[in-house]
Amino acid sequence: MKTTTIKITVPKSPAAWAVSIGVSRYKKKSAASAYAVVEKNLKGKKAGSLGTSNVYKVFVNYGNGDNSGEYATSREALWALACFLEDFLTPDLLAEKLRKYER
Repeated sequence: MKTTTIKITVPKSPAAWAVSIGVSRYKKKSAASAYAVVEKNLKGKKAGSLGTSNVYKVFVNYGNGDNSGEYATSREALWALACFLEDFLTPDLLAEKLRKYER
């Protein structure tokens, strides 16, 4: 079974958000750009083999706790990631992503 792991670490101060998708690592300046890089990798031109995984594991570390889950499709994983980042995404972006990837 092929698994894609997505990890995001929320910074304690306005600094770089650490994003990990499989073996790729990124540093982003905001929650919106962190979400965008995950979305681009799972749905966009870079999807390749990432878009064909059997299981998507999503993990968000807040520093004082975390959220995690396993999902069968990239669509479900992106919806869950939007839910996990709801306190950090703008209301408009959050509503758009929840509508777009609604279960």
